[in-house]
Amino acid sequence: MNPIKEIAALQLLGTGHPHVLGAIEVLQDGDFLFSVMPFCSGGDLFGLVVQYAEESGGEIGMPEPVARYWFRQILLVSSYKLETGRKVGFYKKINFAE
Repeated sequence: MNPIKEIAALQLLGTGHPHVLGAIEVLQDGDFLFSVMPFCSGGDLFGLVVQYAEESGGEIGMPEPVARYWFRQILLVSSYKLETGRKVGFYKKINFAE
C-alpha cells in the first residue's frame, strides 16, 4: 500500500463522520511520514475485546449489548463510506477506537 494514499484517505474520512478518526496533521521529513491523530483515551476496539476476555478468564466475550453497539458503529462507518464513495480499506482491528 502507498502510505501517502493511506494518509490522504485518513484525512478525507476523518473530517465528515463522528465515528471515524482521521489524521489531524501530517508531517514529513526526508525519511519519515508522521500522522497526528486524535487521542482515544478508551483505547481501540481490539483492546476492549481482549479486556472483556481477560476479565472472564477467556470463558465469555463481550456482553451482547456492548457487541451490538460496536457492530452498529462498524455498520455506520461502512454506510458512510458507501454514501461518500470513499473506498478505503481501514477495516483493521486497530482502526476502531472508543
